[in-house]
Amino acid sequence: MISKLILGTVQLGLDYGINNTQGKPTAKEAHRILDCAYDAGIRSLDTAAAYGTSHEVLGSWFAQGGKKDMQVYTKLAPNVDLQKNTVSQFLSELNIDILAGLSFHRLADYKSCHAHRRDELLAIVNSPSVKKLGVSMHSNEELEFCGSREEITLAQLPYNAFDNA
Repeated sequence: MISKLILGTVQLGLDYGINNTQGKPTAKEAHRILDCAYDAGIRSLDTAAAYGTSHEVLGSWFAQGGKKDMQVYTKLAPNVDLQKNTVSQFLSELNIDILAGLSFHRLADYKSCHAHRRDELLAIVNSPSVKKLGVSMHSNEELEFCGSREEITLAQLPYNAFDNA
């Protein structure tokens, strides 16, 4: 089954959302949400190191029998100092073997990493543990720039229709 929807998990790790009056769900509630999403056909999750305890919540769901065919896309923390163990750290936190995608939260972070830590960036791109490298983009100019970069194979264009109604 291929799903066109990706479930964002920021609210599983933080009190987040313009319409959120309940706060962050308990781990049990979060697991129920993930089970319901899976049962509804969603096969991809969006998360990030900056989403509070989201990695931990997802990791506990996978450890307790969460569906291993669920694809996980995560993002490096803003202003991250890219470390070689970042990917293995994320895989361990999430209790999965492969990241469907690893993205930078901002284009500026990608550019800084590309300029100063290119070898580490290329090691991630060539890693069997990461299927795609991406950037969260916030303008047409950023999308155009990233479109010309061979190693960037994933684009996230953050937009929540419910928050913009």
